[in-house]
Amino acid sequence: MNGKIVIFILVLAVVALLIMFSGQKEEVLTKPAAQAPSGMMGMGADTEEHNHNHGTPLPKVSKIHIGVKTSKEGEAAHIDLVPGKMSKLDASEYTLKATEFYTHWNFDNHPINLSMEETNPAAKVEVYKDGEMLYYQWAFKNIPYFNMSGEGHAGAGHPGVTEKLLFALESYEGLSIPDHSEGE
Repeated sequence: MNGKIVIFILVLAVVALLIMFSGQKEEVLTKPAAQAPSGMMGMGADTEEHNHNHGTPLPKVSKIHIGVKTSKEGEAAHIDLVPGKMSKLDASEYTLKATEFYTHWNFDNHPINLSMEETNPAAKVEVYKDGEMLYYQWAFKNIPYFNMSGEGHAGAGHPGVTEKLLFALESYEGLSIPDHSEGE
């Protein structure tokens, strides 16, 4: 009789744990990542207008070094960008601003950060002319000068864009990995 009571209590305990953890797991899977206040997501600058889940919280960096080429090939220029700050690209009419940084960039209908491992580092770089954002392009470390196209990328549909700028993420400084409990 005592053996049956012990087994019954163990089964109840296991069922209670399963219910407790299955509810928590479901919340993690369905709960979108908390959006940080403006200026706090990614690289410390405003992010895309879309309110989507970035995967894991976005890491931050204090500075990125990128190479810049035009779509017409040619010699690469180099520029340091401080996240969220506009920087004039020498010998051009363009101003650049880095707005998001990913350690493990991937795409699933929108950019996501799969992990904090530095597997596929990338930075979102916005291109401005006369104070107006023309387009944005991604600067990848593993795929330098990758030419992305589509809505929002590389001046798609913008009448003022005669040449595209392509970027290579050469290096970055001040990598800060957020605590996974941030934003909960």
